[in-house]
Amino acid sequence: MDRKTTVFVVDDDPSAMESVVAVLDAHGYVCRAYRSAESFLAKYDPAPYQPRCLVTDLAMPGMSGLELHRELGQRGWSIPTVVVSGYADVRSTVQFMQEGAVTVLEKPYMTDELLNAIRAALADASRSANRAESLDRLNEEFAMLTDAECAVVDRLLSGQTNKAMAIDLGVAVRTIEHRRQRVYAKLGVDNVAQLAMKIAERDYLQNTTMPSVRDRA
Repeated sequence: MDRKTTVFVVDDDPSAMESVVAVLDAHGYVCRAYRSAESFLAKYDPAPYQPRCLVTDLAMPGMSGLELHRELGQRGWSIPTVVVSGYADVRSTVQFMQEGAVTVLEKPYMTDELLNAIRAALADASRSANRAESLDRLNEEFAMLTDAECAVVDRLLSGQTNKAMAIDLGVAVRTIEHRRQRVYAKLGVDNVAQLAMKIAERDYLQNTTMPSVRDRA
């Protein structure tokens, strides 16, 4: 999939914002800049599977950078954040890092420090996008299963034979065979081992992935 990588910059200081944008432009990044957290939130589109990161100033009129970071989390919008500040103290730095920020840079910082932080943020965003896309794909596949087919899946994983499943569910063995074939076709697997691996993958992704835009809509 062709993913559009974007860096969002939020800073009430025009010169500081323009300086960051100029650096990003010079290094080939797609960049969008905002003078306030409120204007960013009003226009932000959390498109699914699109790696992006946020570079925000800490102290701004109205909503601060920390408040912006928290608001994004409350809305379920996972976006790696790089914080810049002219007077970042230990307490605010610890708060940001505990709440998922990639890094906190104290002004004045070196250009390489900013670029390295952005590269790390975008790498994290890319991994998250890949996980979200894979999880949505798996959920779509499992959603195609009927209740009767899900009953077969449960019993396959517990090691039951077709005959045992037929007795348990009160149907013919031939019916179980047909349901089993449909399960394999819908999930794109050939045997129980592959089925178990696919379920394990979905469980892992559900525990390590933020809800997708589709799930939050």
